[in-house]
Parts: sequence; structure tokens; C-alpha cells
Amino acid sequence: MKKGHLVYFLFFVLAAAALLPALAAGFYFYGSAKDLLNENSEEQIIYYNSLVSEEITDYAERNGTLVKALFAAGRGADGARNAPAYDFTSVAPDLIGAVSLNAKGAETALIGARPHVDYGEVWPAVYKTCIEEGRLFTGAIRKNLYRKQLLLNMAFPTADAGGGLQNRSCAMAEFNMQPLERALSRLSRPDTLTLVFTRSGFLIYSSKEGLAAAVSDNYRDKLEALCSHAERGGGSVLRDKGRVGALTQNSVTQWLVYQERYSTAADRVAALLRAGFKHIILFAAGALLLVSLLTFALWALIIRPVKIITRAVNLAEGGEVSALPALPAPDNEIGSLAVAFARMLDSIKIKLDALAQDRQGLEEINQSLELRVGSRTKELRTALGELIKKERLAAIGQMASIVSHEIRNPLAVMNNSLYLIKARLGENADGRVLKNISVIEQEIKQANGIIEEILGYARSREQILAAVDLNLYVREILASHPVPQNIKVVAQYSPQRPRVRIDTEEMKQAVRNIIANSVEVMPEGGQLTIKTKIEGESAIVSVRDTGPGIPADIQEKIFNPFFTTKARGTGLGLAVVKKVAARNDADIVLRSEAGKGTKISIVFKLYKEER
Repeated sequence: MKKGHLVYFLFFVLAAAALLPALAAGFYFYGSAKDLLNENSEEQIIYYNSLVSEEITDYAERNGTLVKALFAAGRGADGARNAPAYDFTSVAPDLIGAVSLNAKGAETALIGARPHVDYGEVWPAVYKTCIEEGRLFTGAIRKNLYRKQLLLNMAFPTADAGGGLQNRSCAMAEFNMQPLERALSRLSRPDTLTLVFTRSGFLIYSSKEGLAAAVSDNYRDKLEALCSHAERGGGSVLRDKGRVGALTQNSVTQWLVYQERYSTAADRVAALLRAGFKHIILFAAGALLLVSLLTFALWALIIRPVKIITRAVNLAEGGEVSALPALPAPDNEIGSLAVAFARMLDSIKIKLDALAQDRQGLEEINQSLELRVGSRTKELRTALGELIKKERLAAIGQMASIVSHEIRNPLAVMNNSLYLIKARLGENADGRVLKNISVIEQEIKQANGIIEEILGYARSREQILAAVDLNLYVREILASHPVPQNIKVVAQYSPQRPRVRIDTEEMKQAVRNIIANSVEVMPEGGQLTIKTKIEGESAIVSVRDTGPGIPADIQEKIFNPFFTTKARGTGLGLAVVKKVAARNDADIVLRSEAGKGTKISIVFKLYKEER
């Protein structure tokens, strides 16, 4: 139980004391009523099952009587081959056709259409049932998928002329089963499922869908389980997940009839409790009302004063002595506790005032010291950063001068020598020799490029600032910096024509370095998007590629001097970009996502000419 919820605890205790006897009696009654209703449910489902089976028997026997009467009246007596046409629909509207068969299975008369049945296949069973035993024979059931109908073949014993089996005859008829559907629908109950099917699992009727269920072939799994139960000789009453069902076999048609009640005994007990035992609800309501009144009285006498004192203690603990509520002062033990607590609070308030004054003095001293220390620390960090930067640039400059003198001159000599060799060899020189000479020239060019990068990073000159139109400036750079044909260049210029004040030569090298890096990461081709825009007081030029992106763990390192992920490279290209941006009072913004490309933006201050 959570802190401060004593009132709920008292309420639950009192409610349990008042309601437990009633709940015990209710559970006892529920169990007794449930057993009784289960017994009644079994008897009812068996009774309704017998009504359905009797309706099926009546349907079969009525059809037999009808067909016997038709043949007895002499209809179709001129013979099966040339029976006259007549209208029998007024007498038997659901009869499709019937044929009279003698004891040898030969047709002797025909009414309507000939039934769709193979006499040779079914005659042994018809002979045994109708001729020998004189009983009705239920044949095959045919589906009419077009009209969603079931057609039933039945055979009936029609005459016994005496003198033995050879003088007996029978009638084979085919019926539309819709009359049976209408008859069974009248017996259907909303809380009961009725299924009529053959022992082979062929569904004839469903109380939910009528004959349409048989055409759509529903209830397959349920019918298989019921047929298996019937083959095992199981009992007629079945229970499954709170439902009760009855399975019987019609003695005339041999069809299986299954009925299942949807509502369980527990549901009916609940309805019985709601309808017939309102006094239990009234008793529970009265008990809860009494418990609520007792709980409110206890809350007013004990819990409310205790909660006020507890709130005052929490406020005092937090130092909010001035916001203390008025303490209760009843003439009992709680009032005495409140008076003692008030005296303690007065003493605490005096001490807290003194501590507050001392704390304020200490805070003022601490703030002064923190400001001084922070200022000195910032100055030291700035000085240290500048010193490190100057030492690094000095070292790079010294190295650049050595490289320029010791390497660049020999490279120039080598380049001149190669020119003389190519001139001496002429146009008839060996192709392999010319190829090797070309490789040497490319390597000399690569080495000179590295030296230029080192000198460009180390070299510092006085800036020449000029105000330029950023759109025109970017167009000039793109025109003088060719891009491979397999890379699509998309330029998007701001319609506001932003102007910036920069050293154009320095910044040109920085933008070219960014474009060169973007081209290098798209060796198989891609799209290079260069865009200018204005955001607030800033003018931005951004370069976006569709390369593989930069891993997150090295994004902070790529602008450091000599950091590179290339097999051959100085790692000074982006370092020059950062240096030039700093010298032109601009910021570098990097956004990269693995597999989606990289975007590098240079953010300038928007230049506004003074008038």
C-alpha cells in the first residue's frame, strides 16, 4: 500500500468485514444453481434434438407417401419411355422427378425429370432396403452450386402384388430439400446451433446458414470430430469449453443430428442472479454505504489531522517553514502532538534563519571565486591553444620549406629529363617505354600536388577581403573546376543573391577541396549538389554528395591536419578548409549518414553594405 493511503486501507477492511458473509453465500448459491442448470441444459438439448430428428423422419415419410400416391393414381402409367406430360407441381412442388422400378431394377413409369442417379451403382442397396426389407432408402445428395441448393435422392417401396419378391416394386425420386430447410428453421433457437449431416461428414443443414452452409462446405473440422465420435460409439451428450451438445442418428435416413447450446450454465446463473436476487444487490449497497460513512468518520477524527501534521513535517524538512498550514488542536492526543510539533517548529525556524544568512554570505564568496577562476582558466586555455597552434604551424612551415627545397627541385630535374627523353625517342618509340614514362610523369605530378598541399597549409599571407555575390562566386568556381562525366552536378542558387565579404583566393581553394573530396568518394558516379541560401543573418554554401558517408567515430577527426583514410593522401585538404574558414570568420557544419552521403556547409556572415 502506498504512503498516505490509510483511508483506503480502513475502507477495504470494513468492506471485507461487511461483504464476506454475503459473498460466501452467493458463491454457494452460484455453485448449486450451476449444477442444476447444467442438468436441465442436457435434458433440454436432448429434447430439442429429438424434435429435429422427428421432423426429418416426417419429411422422408411424407415424400414417400406422396410418390406412392402419384404412382398409385396412374400418373405416368403409359411407360417410362413415353410417359405423357402433366403438371404435378401443384401436388408436389418440390419433386423434381420420380421413376418406378420393378424388382429387377427396370423402369416402368416416369414422372417429371429422371433422377440424376446411377441405378446400376445404387440398385443393390435399394433392392435390399426397399424390395427385401420394405423400408425407405436415402440415397446420394447432390449439390446445385449455381442455385446453392441440395437435391436428395430417395427410394420408397411402392407395391407388393403377392407371390414373392419378384412382384414387388419401388420408386426412385429426387427432391429439392428447401422444404426440409424451412421446417428445420422453424425449430431453430437463437442460442442453439443445429447441424444435420451424413455419416461420411457431408453437411446437409446448418441453423446459422441453412442449406448455403452445405454448398459452401463449412464446419469441416467440426463434422470430422463428430463423425469420429459417432464411429467410436460415444455418448449422445458432448461437452466442450462450457458448451453442451447432443448427437443422435435418425432411424429412417441414418443422418446424424447435432445440436449445441451457445450459452453456458454460468451465463444463465449470472442472468438468474441479476433478475431474481435484487435483495443481494440492495444488501451490498447498504453495506458499502455504511462502510463509507464509518470510513469518513474515521478520516475526519484521525486521518485528516494526521495528514495535516505530516504535510507540515514535510514542508519543514524542505525548509519551507513560512508555508506551514494551520495545525489542528482537538482536545485529545492528536491535539497534544500538534502543540508539541508547533513548539519544535518555532525553534527550528530561528535556527534556519541564522543558517540562511550564513549560507548567503558563503554563496556570495563562492560566486566571486568561481568568476575569477573561470576567467583565468579561459585565458590560460586560449593562450595555450594559440601557442600550440603557432608551434604546429612553425613546425609545418619548417618541414614545408625542407620538402620544397630537397624534393621539389629533384622532381623538376626528373620532369625535364623525361621531356628530353620523349623528344629524343620521337613518335616511333616503343609503346611500353612511353607507358612507363607516362606513369613516372603522373607520380611526379602526384608528388608536386602533395608538396602544394603542405605549402598551402603552412603558408600564411595577408588577407585581401572583398564583397562578392555568393551565387556568381560559386558559378565561377564550378566553371573552373571540371567534374568527371559520370557525376551529375546540380546547382541550386538562392534567389535573394547573398553577399559575403571574404578573401576570394583563399576561399576558392577551400571550396575546391570540398568538391574534390566529394568527387573522390563517388568513383562509380553519383550526384553532386551545390546550394546557396540565406538563413537569418547567415549566408550558406553547401556541397552534398551521394557517397558512402563518413562513419560517426571519425567525423570529429577529418578536419585535423594529417588525418586521412585514403591509401595515398596528406590529410591536409579539409584541414585547409577549416583554416581558411576560420580566417574568413566562417563556420564549418558537417552532416553525414552512412550509406546516404555527406553534406559540408560553410556558414558566412551575411554582408550588408553601409550606405
